[in-house]
Amino acid sequence: MAYENRAALVTGATGALGSAVALDLIAAGVRVAAPYRSREEFDNLVRRAGGREENLIGMKADLT
Repeated sequence: MAYENRAALVTGATGALGSAVALDLIAAGVRVAAPYRSREEFDNLVRRAGGREENLIGMKADLT
């Protein structure tokens, strides 16, 4: 499937399951919005994005 020009909001993207989903979507070319509570956890996700961090958008938020 082609996911270019698509966007997704991934809640929990800095956690174990959410980061796996976010990274898979990023690898497929999806722009991912990732709300985070901890900047350090988000920065770790950016590092794990493997050169595709331009497809990762972070915003400080608590969705609990």
